[in-house]
Amino acid sequence: MPLQFIGDAGVYFPDRDVVKVNALAGDALVECITTRSALEAIGCLPSDSAHQIVAKFEAHRLDCELAAMVKYRRATRKLLTVEITAADLVAAANREHAA
Repeated sequence: MPLQFIGDAGVYFPDRDVVKVNALAGDALVECITTRSALEAIGCLPSDSAHQIVAKFEAHRLDCELAAMVKYRRATRKLLTVEITAADLVAAANREHAA
């Protein structure tokens, strides 16, 4: 079942240093967590404010969503949380360019 992303903007959690968005897979809520490594891959710096991190995430949100969809689809078991890392973004970009 594909992910359908909901919500207007990603939410930054400074205690976890991640940005979270939510998606639906049928009737299940799936949290999609963009980790620090992925945030750095899209240009976030440790010195960035929460506002800057969310703005940079939003500028690359489609890349993060694509990586989450691919990771979710390839999972061998039902996931309620998908963690997007820098490696996931690279893999998704490589698949997109190969197509």
